[in-house]
Amino acid sequence: MEVRNDEKGLAACYVRQKEALKHYIASRIDRPDEAEDVVQDVFERLWKHKDFISPEAVVSLAYKVARNLMADRQRRYRKENDVWGELFYTQETLQDTTEEKVSFKELKLMFDRLVFALPEKRRKAYCLSFFENLTPSEIARELSVSKRTVEQHILLARKDIKTQLQKEYFRYG
Repeated sequence: MEVRNDEKGLAACYVRQKEALKHYIASRIDRPDEAEDVVQDVFERLWKHKDFISPEAVVSLAYKVARNLMADRQRRYRKENDVWGELFYTQETLQDTTEEKVSFKELKLMFDRLVFALPEKRRKAYCLSFFENLTPSEIARELSVSKRTVEQHILLARKDIKTQLQKEYFRYG
């Protein structure tokens, strides 16, 4: 494979394609205001591999990277909504009374305690995924384990937290 250093071609593509790509992304994600961020992420990824991208493939590759990034973001949003959605739904459906505010704060403290009580590796993987929004591949590199191990840690952590939250919340609620 011929190695290229086509910085000017990539920069020209960015100038020509950024608005079209932004509209493409905005029409396909739940949070259109984040389209600009996704466009920046697309060209950041392309820039990292600019030496290996042929000028003819830049535009189609930009859209392929955009689709992958949008899918990653959607997965993260769904994952965030799993636990937080339940917590906030509970909070929103309650009357706005002092007792219910205290109850919600207790539920949040319970959640924090359950996260802290997870086994160390599971907690690290879960926190990096849930709070830092890292992908399993990124977490695997950071923790020096396989991607599949990270996925398993996250799955088990989510299951443990959800089960314990349900048990403890309904015991007190």
